[in-house]
Amino acid sequence: MSAETQLVTRHWGQLLPDLERSYYGHPAVRRHIYRALTGTDAPPGRERDWFERWAVETFLADRAPVEKCLSLCCGFGEVERLLYRSGAFAHCVAIDIAPDAIAKARDAAAAEGLEDVIDYRVGDLNADVLAPESADLVWSNGALHHLSNLEHVLEQAQRALRENGVLIANEYVGAPHQQLSHRHRELVNAAAHIGPPRLRSRRGSTFVPTRLQGPRLRTRLYQAAFARLDEERLAGRARRLYAPYWRLAERIRRRRFRFGKVWDVNPWYFQHVDPSEGVRADEIIPLVRRYFPDVEVRHYHGSLLHYALDDRFFERYDDTSEQDRLLLDALADLERSLIAAGELESDHAVIVARKR
Repeated sequence: MSAETQLVTRHWGQLLPDLERSYYGHPAVRRHIYRALTGTDAPPGRERDWFERWAVETFLADRAPVEKCLSLCCGFGEVERLLYRSGAFAHCVAIDIAPDAIAKARDAAAAEGLEDVIDYRVGDLNADVLAPESADLVWSNGALHHLSNLEHVLEQAQRALRENGVLIANEYVGAPHQQLSHRHRELVNAAAHIGPPRLRSRRGSTFVPTRLQGPRLRTRLYQAAFARLDEERLAGRARRLYAPYWRLAERIRRRRFRFGKVWDVNPWYFQHVDPSEGVRADEIIPLVRRYFPDVEVRHYHGSLLHYALDDRFFERYDDTSEQDRLLLDALADLERSLIAAGELESDHAVIVARKR
Protein backbone atom coordinates (compact mmCIF):
# COMPACT_ATOMS: atom_id res chain seq x y z
CA MET A 1 0.00 0.00 0.00
CA SER A 2 1.47 3.36 -1.02
CA ALA A 3 1.97 6.20 1.46
CA GLU A 4 -0.82 8.19 -0.19
CA THR A 5 -3.23 5.26 0.07
CA GLN A 6 -2.36 4.86 3.74
CA LEU A 7 -3.17 8.53 4.34
CA VAL A 8 -6.49 8.20 2.55
CA THR A 9 -7.39 5.00 4.40
CA ARG A 10 -6.59 6.53 7.78
CA HIS A 11 -8.42 9.78 7.04
CA TRP A 12 -11.63 8.17 5.80
CA GLY A 13 -11.61 5.64 8.62
CA GLN A 14 -12.14 8.44 11.14
CA LEU A 15 -15.57 9.69 12.14
CA LEU A 16 -16.13 12.89 10.17
CA PRO A 17 -17.57 16.15 11.56
CA ASP A 18 -21.30 16.74 11.75
CA LEU A 19 -22.57 16.98 8.18
CA GLU A 20 -25.14 19.62 9.11
CA ARG A 21 -22.29 22.00 9.95
CA SER A 22 -21.00 22.01 6.38
CA TYR A 23 -21.97 23.25 2.94
CA TYR A 24 -23.22 19.80 1.92
CA GLY A 25 -25.48 19.15 4.90
CA HIS A 26 -26.61 22.46 6.39
CA PRO A 27 -30.43 22.52 6.08
CA ALA A 28 -30.65 26.14 4.88
CA VAL A 29 -27.95 25.63 2.23
CA ARG A 30 -29.59 22.39 1.14
CA ARG A 31 -32.71 24.34 0.23
CA HIS A 32 -30.67 26.28 -2.33
CA ILE A 33 -29.06 23.08 -3.62
CA TYR A 34 -32.51 21.51 -4.03
CA ARG A 35 -33.80 24.56 -5.88
CA ALA A 36 -30.76 24.56 -8.19
CA LEU A 37 -31.31 20.87 -9.01
CA THR A 38 -35.08 20.84 -9.36
CA GLY A 39 -36.28 24.41 -9.86
CA THR A 40 -38.72 23.93 -6.98
CA ASP A 41 -38.68 24.30 -3.20
CA ALA A 42 -37.71 21.34 -1.04
CA PRO A 43 -40.52 19.45 0.70
CA PRO A 44 -40.61 20.24 4.45
CA GLY A 45 -39.40 17.64 6.92
CA ARG A 46 -37.00 15.85 4.56
CA GLU A 47 -33.75 17.59 5.41
CA ARG A 48 -31.75 14.38 5.97
CA ASP A 49 -32.82 12.19 3.04
CA TRP A 50 -34.15 14.69 0.50
CA PHE A 51 -31.46 13.95 -2.10
CA GLU A 52 -31.80 10.18 -1.92
CA ARG A 53 -35.60 10.31 -2.17
CA TRP A 54 -35.50 12.91 -4.95
CA ALA A 55 -32.96 10.91 -6.97
CA VAL A 56 -34.92 7.67 -6.61
CA GLU A 57 -38.21 9.33 -7.55
CA THR A 58 -36.68 11.26 -10.47
CA PHE A 59 -34.27 8.79 -12.09
CA LEU A 60 -35.56 5.36 -11.11
CA ALA A 61 -39.28 6.21 -11.30
CA ASP A 62 -41.36 3.00 -11.44
CA ARG A 63 -38.26 0.76 -11.51
CA ALA A 64 -37.57 1.18 -7.79
CA PRO A 65 -36.75 -0.80 -5.85
CA VAL A 66 -34.16 -2.29 -8.18
CA GLU A 67 -32.88 -5.75 -7.36
CA LYS A 68 -29.15 -4.97 -6.97
CA CYS A 69 -27.30 -1.76 -6.10
CA LEU A 70 -23.54 -1.16 -6.03
CA SER A 71 -22.38 1.80 -3.90
CA LEU A 72 -18.91 3.28 -4.42
CA CYS A 73 -16.86 4.70 -1.51
CA CYS A 74 -19.64 4.13 1.01
CA GLY A 75 -17.74 5.34 4.09
CA PHE A 76 -19.79 4.74 7.26
CA GLY A 77 -22.77 3.59 5.23
CA GLU A 78 -25.40 6.17 6.15
CA VAL A 79 -26.30 6.90 2.53
CA GLU A 80 -26.96 3.24 1.74
CA ARG A 81 -29.30 2.95 4.71
CA LEU A 82 -31.10 6.12 3.60
CA LEU A 83 -31.39 4.70 0.08
CA TYR A 84 -32.93 1.50 1.38
CA ARG A 85 -35.46 3.43 3.45
CA SER A 86 -36.18 5.50 0.31
CA GLY A 87 -37.09 2.34 -1.57
CA ALA A 88 -34.11 2.37 -3.95
CA PHE A 89 -33.05 -1.29 -3.86
CA ALA A 90 -33.69 -4.75 -2.46
CA HIS A 91 -30.00 -5.61 -1.94
CA CYS A 92 -26.77 -3.58 -2.03
CA VAL A 93 -23.02 -4.17 -2.12
CA ALA A 94 -21.19 -1.15 -0.69
CA ILE A 95 -17.40 -0.77 -1.04
CA ASP A 96 -14.90 1.49 0.74
CA ILE A 97 -11.13 1.51 1.17
CA ALA A 98 -11.22 2.23 4.94
CA PRO A 99 -11.65 -0.92 7.10
CA ASP A 100 -12.55 1.14 10.19
CA ALA A 101 -15.40 2.85 8.32
CA ILE A 102 -16.67 -0.48 6.99
CA ALA A 103 -16.66 -1.99 10.47
CA LYS A 104 -18.80 0.86 11.81
CA ALA A 105 -21.09 0.65 8.77
CA ARG A 106 -21.68 -3.05 9.44
CA ASP A 107 -22.46 -2.35 13.10
CA ALA A 108 -24.95 0.37 12.15
CA ALA A 109 -26.63 -1.88 9.57
CA ALA A 110 -26.92 -4.69 12.11
CA ALA A 111 -28.48 -2.29 14.62
CA GLU A 112 -31.18 -1.52 12.04
CA GLY A 113 -31.64 -5.14 11.02
CA LEU A 114 -30.13 -4.56 7.58
CA GLU A 115 -27.13 -6.88 7.75
CA ASP A 116 -28.72 -9.23 5.16
CA VAL A 117 -29.74 -6.33 2.90
CA ILE A 118 -26.51 -4.28 2.68
CA ASP A 119 -23.17 -6.07 2.24
CA TYR A 120 -20.37 -3.66 3.28
CA ARG A 121 -16.98 -4.66 1.86
CA VAL A 122 -13.41 -3.34 2.03
CA GLY A 123 -11.96 -2.71 -1.42
CA ASP A 124 -9.83 -0.39 -3.55
CA LEU A 125 -11.96 0.79 -6.44
CA ASN A 126 -8.90 2.15 -8.22
CA ALA A 127 -7.83 -1.47 -8.78
CA ASP A 128 -10.78 -3.79 -8.05
CA VAL A 129 -12.47 -5.72 -10.86
CA LEU A 130 -16.25 -5.75 -10.46
CA ALA A 131 -18.54 -8.65 -11.36
CA PRO A 132 -20.07 -8.10 -14.81
CA GLU A 133 -23.80 -7.33 -15.06
CA SER A 134 -24.19 -7.57 -11.29
CA ALA A 135 -26.04 -4.32 -10.56
CA ASP A 136 -29.08 -2.39 -11.74
CA LEU A 137 -27.91 0.79 -10.00
CA VAL A 138 -24.41 2.14 -9.33
CA TRP A 139 -24.47 4.87 -6.69
CA SER A 140 -21.60 7.34 -6.27
CA ASN A 141 -22.10 9.82 -3.46
CA GLY A 142 -18.97 11.97 -3.64
CA ALA A 143 -16.89 8.97 -4.71
CA LEU A 144 -15.56 9.70 -8.19
CA HIS A 145 -13.70 12.88 -7.21
CA HIS A 146 -11.64 10.77 -4.77
CA LEU A 147 -10.56 8.16 -7.34
CA SER A 148 -7.38 8.67 -9.35
CA ASN A 149 -7.85 5.77 -11.78
CA LEU A 150 -11.08 7.15 -13.17
CA GLU A 151 -10.88 5.33 -16.50
CA HIS A 152 -10.70 1.97 -14.71
CA VAL A 153 -13.47 2.86 -12.25
CA LEU A 154 -15.90 4.01 -14.95
CA GLU A 155 -15.08 1.07 -17.19
CA GLN A 156 -15.82 -1.28 -14.29
CA ALA A 157 -19.02 0.58 -13.38
CA GLN A 158 -20.23 0.32 -16.98
CA ARG A 159 -19.29 -3.37 -16.99
CA ALA A 160 -21.04 -4.03 -13.67
CA LEU A 161 -24.33 -2.50 -14.79
CA ARG A 162 -26.99 -4.64 -16.36
CA GLU A 163 -28.77 -3.53 -19.52
CA ASN A 164 -30.74 -0.32 -18.83
CA GLY A 165 -28.85 0.07 -15.55
CA VAL A 166 -28.22 3.55 -14.12
CA LEU A 167 -25.19 5.29 -12.64
CA ILE A 168 -26.14 8.16 -10.31
CA ALA A 169 -23.24 10.31 -9.13
CA ASN A 170 -23.37 13.33 -6.82
CA GLU A 171 -19.95 14.96 -7.25
CA TYR A 172 -17.58 17.85 -6.85
CA VAL A 173 -16.50 18.57 -10.43
CA GLY A 174 -14.39 21.70 -9.92
CA ALA A 175 -10.65 22.28 -10.07
CA PRO A 176 -8.39 19.37 -8.99
CA HIS A 177 -7.37 19.69 -5.31
CA GLN A 178 -9.46 22.90 -5.31
CA GLN A 179 -6.68 24.79 -7.07
CA LEU A 180 -9.00 27.61 -8.05
CA SER A 181 -8.02 30.31 -10.51
CA HIS A 182 -6.90 33.70 -9.20
CA ARG A 183 -10.22 35.24 -10.29
CA HIS A 184 -12.21 32.50 -8.56
CA ARG A 185 -10.29 33.02 -5.29
CA GLU A 186 -10.79 36.76 -5.60
CA LEU A 187 -14.56 36.33 -5.88
CA VAL A 188 -14.67 33.88 -2.96
CA ASN A 189 -12.86 36.39 -0.74
CA ALA A 190 -15.19 39.19 -1.84
CA ALA A 191 -18.22 37.02 -1.00
CA ALA A 192 -16.75 36.07 2.39
CA HIS A 193 -16.59 39.76 3.34
CA ILE A 194 -20.32 40.16 2.64
CA GLY A 195 -21.18 38.08 5.68
CA PRO A 196 -21.31 40.04 8.96
CA PRO A 197 -18.62 39.31 11.60
CA ARG A 198 -21.11 37.42 13.77
CA LEU A 199 -21.51 34.85 10.95
CA ARG A 200 -17.86 34.42 9.98
CA SER A 201 -14.71 33.59 11.87
CA ARG A 202 -12.33 34.58 9.09
CA ARG A 203 -10.53 37.91 9.45
CA GLY A 204 -7.87 39.59 7.37
CA SER A 205 -5.80 40.05 10.53
CA THR A 206 -5.70 36.30 11.20
CA PHE A 207 -5.38 35.00 7.62
CA VAL A 208 -2.54 32.49 7.36
CA PRO A 209 -0.60 32.60 4.05
CA THR A 210 -0.79 29.32 2.14
CA ARG A 211 2.95 28.66 2.55
CA LEU A 212 2.52 28.62 6.33
CA GLN A 213 -0.73 26.66 6.60
CA GLY A 214 -0.56 23.28 8.27
CA PRO A 215 -1.95 21.35 11.23
CA ARG A 216 -4.71 23.10 13.14
CA LEU A 217 -2.56 23.77 16.24
CA ARG A 218 0.20 25.41 14.19
CA THR A 219 -2.35 27.50 12.31
CA ARG A 220 -4.05 28.62 15.53
CA LEU A 221 -0.71 29.60 17.10
CA TYR A 222 0.21 31.59 14.01
CA GLN A 223 -3.15 33.35 14.00
CA ALA A 224 -2.82 34.25 17.69
CA ALA A 225 0.69 35.61 17.21
CA PHE A 226 -0.27 37.50 14.05
CA ALA A 227 -3.31 39.08 15.71
CA ARG A 228 -1.15 40.18 18.67
CA LEU A 229 1.49 41.70 16.40
CA ASP A 230 -1.21 43.39 14.34
CA GLU A 231 -2.76 44.92 17.45
CA GLU A 232 0.61 46.15 18.72
CA ARG A 233 1.53 47.59 15.36
CA LEU A 234 -1.77 49.44 15.02
CA ALA A 235 -2.30 50.65 18.55
CA GLY A 236 0.70 50.05 20.80
CA ARG A 237 2.76 53.04 19.74
CA ALA A 238 -0.29 55.31 19.68
CA ARG A 239 -1.19 54.23 23.22
CA ARG A 240 2.28 55.00 24.56
CA LEU A 241 3.03 58.25 22.79
CA TYR A 242 -0.34 59.81 22.12
CA ALA A 243 -2.44 58.85 25.14
CA PRO A 244 -4.62 61.99 24.96
CA TYR A 245 -5.74 60.99 21.46
CA TRP A 246 -6.18 57.26 22.17
CA ARG A 247 -9.97 57.25 21.87
CA LEU A 248 -9.81 58.98 18.51
CA ALA A 249 -7.19 56.49 17.32
CA GLU A 250 -9.45 53.62 18.43
CA ARG A 251 -12.43 54.99 16.48
CA ILE A 252 -10.30 55.37 13.36
CA ARG A 253 -8.97 51.85 13.73
CA ARG A 254 -12.45 50.35 14.10
CA ARG A 255 -13.74 52.17 11.03
CA ARG A 256 -10.85 51.16 8.78
CA PHE A 257 -11.88 48.98 5.83
CA ARG A 258 -10.65 45.38 6.10
CA PHE A 259 -11.00 43.89 2.64
CA GLY A 260 -7.86 41.77 2.62
CA LYS A 261 -7.63 38.08 1.82
CA VAL A 262 -9.46 35.88 4.34
CA TRP A 263 -9.50 32.52 2.49
CA ASP A 264 -7.26 30.45 0.26
CA VAL A 265 -6.75 26.78 -0.56
CA ASN A 266 -4.71 24.89 2.05
CA PRO A 267 -2.10 22.86 0.09
CA TRP A 268 -0.93 21.17 3.29
CA TYR A 269 -4.30 19.39 3.58
CA PHE A 270 -3.97 17.77 0.15
CA GLN A 271 -0.39 16.71 0.80
CA HIS A 272 -0.66 15.39 4.36
CA VAL A 273 -4.32 14.65 5.15
CA ASP A 274 -6.27 13.55 2.06
CA PRO A 275 -4.38 13.38 -1.27
CA SER A 276 -7.50 11.89 -2.86
CA GLU A 277 -9.69 14.99 -2.42
CA GLY A 278 -10.72 16.25 -5.86
CA VAL A 279 -7.78 14.46 -7.45
CA ARG A 280 -9.23 14.50 -11.02
CA ALA A 281 -12.52 16.24 -10.38
CA ASP A 282 -12.54 18.34 -13.55
CA GLU A 283 -12.28 15.18 -15.72
CA ILE A 284 -15.30 13.39 -14.25
CA ILE A 285 -18.01 14.66 -16.61
CA PRO A 286 -15.99 14.23 -19.86
CA LEU A 287 -14.95 10.69 -18.83
CA VAL A 288 -18.48 9.66 -17.87
CA ARG A 289 -19.58 10.80 -21.34
CA ARG A 290 -16.83 8.64 -22.86
CA TYR A 291 -18.06 5.44 -21.21
CA PHE A 292 -21.80 6.18 -21.24
CA PRO A 293 -23.45 7.63 -24.37
CA ASP A 294 -26.64 8.59 -22.48
CA VAL A 295 -25.66 11.16 -19.82
CA GLU A 296 -27.64 13.86 -18.01
CA VAL A 297 -25.86 16.51 -15.91
CA ARG A 298 -27.59 18.78 -13.39
CA HIS A 299 -25.38 21.41 -11.79
CA TYR A 300 -26.01 22.81 -8.31
CA HIS A 301 -23.17 25.34 -8.12
CA GLY A 302 -21.35 25.80 -4.77
CA SER A 303 -18.64 27.82 -6.49
CA LEU A 304 -18.97 30.60 -3.87
CA LEU A 305 -20.93 29.18 -0.94
CA HIS A 306 -18.77 26.07 -0.58
CA TYR A 307 -15.72 28.25 0.15
CA ALA A 308 -17.06 31.56 1.49
CA LEU A 309 -19.17 30.14 4.35
CA ASP A 310 -17.16 29.00 7.37
CA ASP A 311 -17.73 27.15 10.66
CA ARG A 312 -19.17 30.18 12.45
CA PHE A 313 -21.86 30.61 9.80
CA PHE A 314 -22.98 26.98 10.16
CA GLU A 315 -22.94 27.27 13.96
CA ARG A 316 -24.75 30.60 14.31
CA TYR A 317 -27.05 30.82 11.32
CA ASP A 318 -30.63 31.22 12.58
CA ASP A 319 -33.30 30.06 10.18
CA THR A 320 -35.94 32.01 12.09
CA SER A 321 -34.04 35.25 11.46
CA GLU A 322 -35.20 37.10 8.35
CA GLN A 323 -31.85 38.90 8.26
CA ASP A 324 -29.92 35.62 8.11
CA ARG A 325 -32.23 34.16 5.48
CA LEU A 326 -31.96 37.26 3.28
CA LEU A 327 -28.17 37.20 3.56
CA LEU A 328 -27.95 33.57 2.46
CA ASP A 329 -30.43 34.20 -0.36
CA ALA A 330 -28.31 37.14 -1.56
CA LEU A 331 -25.13 35.05 -1.59
CA ALA A 332 -26.86 32.22 -3.46
CA ASP A 333 -28.26 34.73 -6.01
CA LEU A 334 -24.80 36.23 -6.43
CA GLU A 335 -23.36 32.77 -7.07
CA ARG A 336 -25.99 31.97 -9.70
CA SER A 337 -25.50 35.35 -11.39
CA LEU A 338 -21.72 35.02 -11.58
CA ILE A 339 -22.07 31.54 -13.10
CA ALA A 340 -24.64 32.80 -15.62
CA ALA A 341 -22.32 35.67 -16.52
CA GLY A 342 -19.41 33.28 -17.13
CA GLU A 343 -17.30 34.59 -14.25
CA LEU A 344 -17.49 31.21 -12.49
CA GLU A 345 -18.25 27.61 -13.39
CA SER A 346 -20.48 25.34 -11.33
CA ASP A 347 -18.37 23.20 -8.99
CA HIS A 348 -20.96 20.53 -8.14
CA ALA A 349 -23.24 18.34 -10.20
CA VAL A 350 -25.50 15.32 -10.19
CA ILE A 351 -24.57 13.05 -13.10
CA VAL A 352 -26.95 10.37 -14.35
CA ALA A 353 -25.66 7.88 -16.93
CA ARG A 354 -27.69 5.04 -18.42
CA LYS A 355 -26.44 1.83 -19.98
CA ARG A 356 -28.46 1.22 -23.12
